[in-house]
Amino acid sequence: MEFPIRVLCLGLVTLALGCGDDGGADGGGSGEADETAADTVSDSMDDVDDADTTTDPGSSDDSTNNGPCGNGVVDSGEECDDGEANSDTTPDACREDCRFPQCSDGIIDPGQGEECDNGGDNANLEADACRTNCLLPRCGDGGVDTGEACDDGNEAWGDSCFECSARFYFILNAPDMTGGGDVSIIRTTRDGSPIELVGGDPSYNGIWQLALEPDGTTIYALQSDGATDRVLLFSGEDGALQSEVDIGEATLGYDPEARGIVRAANGLLYVALTGNGSVRLISVDPARGVVTEAIDFGSTFEIADMTHDLADGIYITTGPGNSVIRADISAGTTATFADGDDGLSNPVGIGYDDGAELLEIANGGSPTDIMSCDLAGNVMLVTSAMENIGDEVPALAIDVGGVISAVVPSQDRIVGLELLGGVQSLFTEMVNAPLDLEILELPDVAR
Repeated sequence: MEFPIRVLCLGLVTLALGCGDDGGADGGGSGEADETAADTVSDSMDDVDDADTTTDPGSSDDSTNNGPCGNGVVDSGEECDDGEANSDTTPDACREDCRFPQCSDGIIDPGQGEECDNGGDNANLEADACRTNCLLPRCGDGGVDTGEACDDGNEAWGDSCFECSARFYFILNAPDMTGGGDVSIIRTTRDGSPIELVGGDPSYNGIWQLALEPDGTTIYALQSDGATDRVLLFSGEDGALQSEVDIGEATLGYDPEARGIVRAANGLLYVALTGNGSVRLISVDPARGVVTEAIDFGSTFEIADMTHDLADGIYITTGPGNSVIRADISAGTTATFADGDDGLSNPVGIGYDDGAELLEIANGGSPTDIMSCDLAGNVMLVTSAMENIGDEVPALAIDVGGVISAVVPSQDRIVGLELLGGVQSLFTEMVNAPLDLEILELPDVAR
C-alpha cells in the first residue's frame, strides 16, 4: 500500500510543476503556481506520515508492558492479572490491584494455607484472634485463648505452662508426726511460686494424706494422731478451714488409725484405716458429713499409700507386705492385685496415670524402682532412679507426659522420675519432710 501512494503523489507534483513552466512568462503567476505545488507536496507528505503511523503493521506498540490492571496481561509491576476474574472477595483469586492473595488481605485463601484472615484485626497475642500468619489460635502460639489457662509459646515439660493448662501442686509437709513440728500445706506451680495455705497451727498435726476436689475449691486432709481422727476441709484458694467430718470412735464405734484417703470417681471420699481387728474402708460424703463403712478386708496389713482408677477400683500398697490390694467399691469385694511374685518389693507410693491407664508403683529401696502395672495386674520394671533418693517414696503423683513426681521426705524435696531413669528436682523451696503430693490441672482457669 505504501509504494503506490507515494507514486501517485509524485505524479501529481510533476504535473503541477509542468503546468507552471508552460505559463512561466508571467513571473507572478509562476511563483503562485510554485507555491501551490510546494504546499501540495507538503500536505501530501503529512498525509503520508499520518498513514505510516496508523497503518504500518510492523510498528512496535509497547502499551501491553505498562497497561492497566485488569486487562488480562501481566504487565510490568503486576504480580498477576486474570482480567475480569480478578477479585477482592474470591478465595485464592488474583486481587483487583493485580497482586497475589496474601495473609491479612481479609480473604481466607485455603490454597495459600490460610485458616482465617481478619485483615488488620489479625493479632498474635489477643485472645481468640486470627493470628498474623493467618492460622487459627491454638495451644503453643503464645496467646492465651478461651479454654487455655496459660500459653507460653512452647510445650516444654520443665516450665510453668504445658499444653496450655495450669498445673498446681499441693504438698503436705509433715515434719514431725509426734508434734515436734507443725504440719503445713503449700500450693505451688512449676515456675516456683509456693504459697503456704495451711501452717503454724499445731492442732492440725497428724495429717497423713491429701485429696482434692477436681475444681480445686477444697482440699481434703486426713488427720489421725491418736487422739483426733477426722477429715478436714480446707479452701484450695486460701487454706481457710471450711468444715470437718469426724471419723473417730464416737462415729465408728472403735478407735481407728487412718492412713489413706482418696476422692473416687463417684464423688465420695474413701478412707483406709485399721481398727477393730482389720483394715477397713469407709466412705465419707463431705457434703452431708455422712460416714459409712464400705469394706472390711478381714485382715490387718500396713497401709502405705492408696490411689483409685476412673471406675470402681481403689488400690492400697502394703509396704513390707509386698503387695497391692484392690478393693471394688461397687461390688464390695477385695483381692490381691499384685505381689512379690510380680516383682513388687516393699511397694509404698502409688499413683494412677489415667492417660495411660497404668498404676505407677515405687518399690522402696536404694535406688528406688518404679514399677508400672496395667489394670489387669501385669507388672513391669519401668526405671530405677539413677541417684539415691532415699529408702522410701511414700507418695507419687503422675505429672505431664507420664513423668512420676515423687515425695522424698529425707531430702526435703519433690522430684521428677523420668522414664529413662533421670531424677530432676521439681520443688525444694518451703518443702519440709513431705508426705504427700497432689497435682491439679485446671485448663479453664487463668493463672
